[in-house]
Amino acid sequence: MKIIFSIVISFLTLLAYSQNIEEAKKLFKSGESEAALKVLKKCKKSDEVKILKSRVNYALGYYNFACEIFKNMNNQEAVLLYDSLCVGKPTTDTLYVSKLSDYEWTRNFSKSYFFNYIKFADGSVLSIGDALLIGQPSGTNQAVQVQQGLISSNVTLTNKFSFLMAGKMGLAVLAGINYLSQDFNGREAQISSIKIIKGNGLKSADVFLTLTHSKLNITVLNFSSAFQLGELINPKAAMKSDEALTELLRQKNKLELGLITEAEFDSIRAALSKFID
Repeated sequence: MKIIFSIVISFLTLLAYSQNIEEAKKLFKSGESEAALKVLKKCKKSDEVKILKSRVNYALGYYNFACEIFKNMNNQEAVLLYDSLCVGKPTTDTLYVSKLSDYEWTRNFSKSYFFNYIKFADGSVLSIGDALLIGQPSGTNQAVQVQQGLISSNVTLTNKFSFLMAGKMGLAVLAGINYLSQDFNGREAQISSIKIIKGNGLKSADVFLTLTHSKLNITVLNFSSAFQLGELINPKAAMKSDEALTELLRQKNKLELGLITEAEFDSIRAALSKFID
């Protein structure tokens, strides 16, 4: 009786295993990689499961992790996949903003890993050389400017950006941070580098962007704050119509008050108009 019971249990286990594998394959083929990975975690380890799990991980962007499994498997299919997907190719070229808090993804990269593309949480993608629009200073970061004349001097307060720095970070260590002036409001700056940065002992990561405007290097000191508070504008962002219209009206008020020039307003209007219904 025990033998029969054992055979039945083994048969049911094998049946469930086969069903899980088939379910994972169907989910993977239909593009539901996250769901496929959850099903695969229920399966016992085998070459078939390892290969499918690695393919799913690769599709999800865990390139280094997937390639390492392919490389260490003594299986013909795994060897072929390793040769076609991993050998002679960069492990990744896209930084996913939505994965920055995902340790399983960030652990694939060194503390200073450079990318060619950045994919924002809204799905928009920018690459090296693409332009970002410089918005307006977000806070009360001000600097005193003194224009010395022959008889008297003229003292004015100039607004500065809080999260954009003129120059490279290396120079700031020596000379201090030179925050970008409000004069750059409405101008475009091209992405010159996209890098992931990770602190010691931290499982999450952040983005480190550098830009160029003409011959000036611009360093983004805080990626999230720069975009959230409008110091940088992603021209490909999926902005809602109402948001774009509100921002355009705000910029028009600034133009009428003489806070920005006609050319700066035209540049901002061109970037925002595409989102207005």
